[in-house]
Amino acid sequence: MIETLTLSHGDLSVDVLPTRGLDLATARFAGTRFSWESKLGHVPWRGDDLDSFGGGLMFTCGLGNVGVPSEGQPQHGRYTSLPAHDVDADFSSARGCVVDGALELTREIAVSESAVRVTDVVRNTGDEPEAAPLLYHVNLLWDTVTTDAAEVVPRDDDARAGDWRELGPPGPERVYEHVGASGATVGYGSIHVGIESNLPRLWQWIDPRLGVIGIEPANCSVLGRAHDRADGRLPVLAPGEARTSTLEISVTAAK
Repeated sequence: MIETLTLSHGDLSVDVLPTRGLDLATARFAGTRFSWESKLGHVPWRGDDLDSFGGGLMFTCGLGNVGVPSEGQPQHGRYTSLPAHDVDADFSSARGCVVDGALELTREIAVSESAVRVTDVVRNTGDEPEAAPLLYHVNLLWDTVTTDAAEVVPRDDDARAGDWRELGPPGPERVYEHVGASGATVGYGSIHVGIESNLPRLWQWIDPRLGVIGIEPANCSVLGRAHDRADGRLPVLAPGEARTSTLEISVTAAK
């Protein structure tokens, strides 16, 4: 296992991983864990996404690629393999910086009594335009899920075989895009978890084998940067340009 920082305020606590880019690990509300955790646990980076996936409340996909390996970038990019530098933390907040090639991300995390807020500023420090896809992979235990999407679109035949509101049927992972959604609410026992972001797209991942739901605000697809480039939707930062992305994960007890 790797070193963690624990941030807390009132009933809400979350572990933060400095060696994994200040990604978010185990989260609890009033003593109940609501983040999904893999059997692997939170380990140092082991060379690829599959062997290093501990789950946790949120890991970051990017900064050079999201989704399938593409244009020489690995699955989900390199971000979560990178350590944070200049980390400063107190009991309820943390700040640090991650460098991924020419892209530099400065992250601020704040925990209140009812929410975890992540604010990221990504800047292109280079002399050429840089692809800058980003996805927040929020991993939760769940019973129910709702969104305000205008349309829910299955990614492929596997997703079309099931319902985005249900864990079953048994089988491979299923991925859906919630078109036009501003966020999602996930219920787990007596806890309701709300996920909101200023990113323009929202994806959902279900793996019936693992009992996990992923709510994934993004500025891109999950099909890799080559797909987005061909589709005319690849996010790019010009030299010196910066972009601010926000994620709020709110937690309340069901009434």
